[in-house]
Amino acid sequence: MPHDIFISYAREDETHAREIARALAKGGVACWLDREGIRFGESYSKVIDKAIRDTRVVLWLGSRHSIASQFVHHEISSAQAYRKPVGLVMLEPLDFAHLPPPFNITIADKQGVAFFEGSFEENCARLMKDVKRLVGQCRRRALRRKALVAMAVLLCIGAAVWAGSALHETTPEPHQVPDRVAALPAGDILKIAYEQAPPAPPAQYVHPGLQLEILVKHAGQAAFSKVSDGDSITSEKDDYLIVARPLTGGYLYIFQVDSEGKTDWLFPKNPGSPFSGGANPVEEAKIIQIPAEQSNQVLYLDTTTGVEHIYAVFSATRWTALEESLQKMQSSTATPAPTAAAQEIAMRVEQANGLQMRGVGGARVQTGTVDSEQTLVAARVYQDHTFALPISTQPYQASSSFLVVERWFHHVKGD
Repeated sequence: MPHDIFISYAREDETHAREIARALAKGGVACWLDREGIRFGESYSKVIDKAIRDTRVVLWLGSRHSIASQFVHHEISSAQAYRKPVGLVMLEPLDFAHLPPPFNITIADKQGVAFFEGSFEENCARLMKDVKRLVGQCRRRALRRKALVAMAVLLCIGAAVWAGSALHETTPEPHQVPDRVAALPAGDILKIAYEQAPPAPPAQYVHPGLQLEILVKHAGQAAFSKVSDGDSITSEKDDYLIVARPLTGGYLYIFQVDSEGKTDWLFPKNPGSPFSGGANPVEEAKIIQIPAEQSNQVLYLDTTTGVEHIYAVFSATRWTALEESLQKMQSSTATPAPTAAAQEIAMRVEQANGLQMRGVGGARVQTGTVDSEQTLVAARVYQDHTFALPISTQPYQASSSFLVVERWFHHVKGD
């Protein structure tokens, strides 16, 4: 059951947190505190993320201690990623003009209840009024969302009944790979992904579904943010990660084609790439990070600028031909002689390949998975800091037994 309030606070402010929680509870508002909500032996980050995901409103106890706390930083970043409204209780005066992220974008109107002024009872009465208003709005939105989800499920069931078994027999139309793309070192791999197909699936199978996110932490920024197609990542300075969440079981292949058209095979783990990790088949709903979460590494770009591409291929069956082509590219140390077509293209990839998606029928609601409006958050520990990794992309839903997704960004030179 969702609780009404998640209270985010620093350890130094625990007394205030407990007093406020007791006051809200007397008014019928259920609060969640980490000291009471985490049992012995449980993972702190997993429990916290679930508690934020299940709450209706996050209440931040603002103070110099909470601003300096990496745990509060993670909680507020998670609240933003899950699109939870954040209320502010000021335990001391705050300089809104100089708040660091994520606190500087949390309170849009720079208002809150100042508990360092007036009586505790008066402040609690005002806070109760504001909290009940926010909780009421969230409850109404949740009811509307459930009604829409139920309608979408019924429509999907009806469409599946109408389509019958023919839906399982279709193969996505091949995409013609342009000559300028086929001439790249990665051309053979892309031709397999976009012009061929994996082995046929069994008679009964689940259409693959996948969420895919590229996240960047620009130099000087304190958090990772979503990369949209066409955004820029700076050579050697910016850190980035790739996060995937399969909505079904299956065989996942992720590779990056750099600004010289060369391939780095990132998933599953292979001897050709030190940053690769994981294994096939993948499990439903298991979040995959590249580089792997336990590696304590991030990715960064070399000095060859241009356009970089990330490709994800997700299939209900193992795609041996694609694996062999990726392995051949990774293990090859010799540079092949350029073809006539290759000589006509620039030394660097300066424009998007434009292959986009293959076999993607759209974003659909799936029973037992996150709905398309909800954002998930993965946790990442890097250089002794815990970062929130938001996964907000709507799921790509295959129209048949496999899908291919192309993402791209500009690789730019640093100052």
